[in-house]
Amino acid sequence: MNLDVYVDGWVIEDGNYDHFRCAEHRRFALEFYAPAPLDRIKRAQKRFVKEEDYKYRIVAQVVFSSRDICVLDFGILAYSESSLDLQAQYAVGEFVEGTVTLAVDPFSYFERLAKLEGVPALIYEWHIDSIEQETTPRIHSKVCGRDVYQRDENRVEFRSVSD
Repeated sequence: MNLDVYVDGWVIEDGNYDHFRCAEHRRFALEFYAPAPLDRIKRAQKRFVKEEDYKYRIVAQVVFSSRDICVLDFGILAYSESSLDLQAQYAVGEFVEGTVTLAVDPFSYFERLAKLEGVPALIYEWHIDSIEQETTPRIHSKVCGRDVYQRDENRVEFRSVSD
C-alpha cells in the first residue's frame, strides 16, 4: 500500500514532529478532511482510490463518533475533528462515501483525542518513500470579511524534494 499523505508546514515549524526524511520509518495517526459532507450509503466494500493532489475517493465505515472526533475505516483508520464531519453526526456502523484529503495528525490525536474513552488506536508505522513540497501560488481573498491568502486551486503544484 502506498499513500500520499499531506503535512502542513506549520506542523513541523511548531515542533510537533522532526523533519521527515526519505527512507525513514515514522509513527503517526492519519487525519482526514472532507471538503464536502460525506454521503451516507448502504453497506458496501471499504475502499480508497487515489485521485489528485493528496485526495482519495473513499467508502468507509464509521467506527467511532462523538462530539470531538469521527473515526472512519476505509481499510485504514483515520480521524477528523472538523466541524463539518462532526456536525453530520455519523453513527457508528454507518457507511459513508466521498472525497477526503489525508494528512499527518498535527497533534490533536496524540495529545488529546487518543485519551478519550473508546477512541480506537490510530497510530501506524509508516515508511517515507518520497517527499514533495507544495509550491502552489497564493491569491488574495476575503474570508468572513478578513484579508487572507489562499492557495490558487487552479494552479496547484508540488515539487519533489530530496532530504
